[in-house]
Amino acid sequence: MNSDEHLVVDSQVVHYHYQEDLGQAPPGSGSAVDFFAAVRSSRAAVYLDSDGHVLEEWSRNVSDEWFDGWFTELASTVNVREIDAPTQAQLFKRLSNVCGFPKSENRWLVRVAVSAASEASPCTLVTEDMDFREPSQKGCSPAVRNRYLSSSKEGSVTAELWKHWVEVISLKLALE
Repeated sequence: MNSDEHLVVDSQVVHYHYQEDLGQAPPGSGSAVDFFAAVRSSRAAVYLDSDGHVLEEWSRNVSDEWFDGWFTELASTVNVREIDAPTQAQLFKRLSNVCGFPKSENRWLVRVAVSAASEASPCTLVTEDMDFREPSQKGCSPAVRNRYLSSSKEGSVTAELWKHWVEVISLKLALE
């Protein structure tokens, strides 16, 4: 990871960090603690939307006390950038109709990533969520899931987002 990297991070990755801090084994394809350590040491830019949706999502599944301390430290050591994230109606129409991308809070991550990519392409979206790869494969076998998480090219949503200079990667790939 280098200082030229532009990242959008899924709340699932933040939740994995929280779980690791509680002493649980890393539940993702790689360690979220190690990922954020790499982000801190590289000074890569981490993007959030100026409306606060991503930040709210990050804080939703962790304790308030943990999140306040964690985010304060992150913001003091990482280039956290808030940007406007327009709707992207045409992209979401295609993602929904062609790829089966759900209408969920995940749309904010896409909006932020596409906006960040237009500002400084490419942008990397770090997530373990199958919705960002192949929504129809949610609940697939561990072997199939691992195949998707081991590639930044697998999946209809991944391919569609790459057309907008957004690369979708797992924790495993982020740590390589």
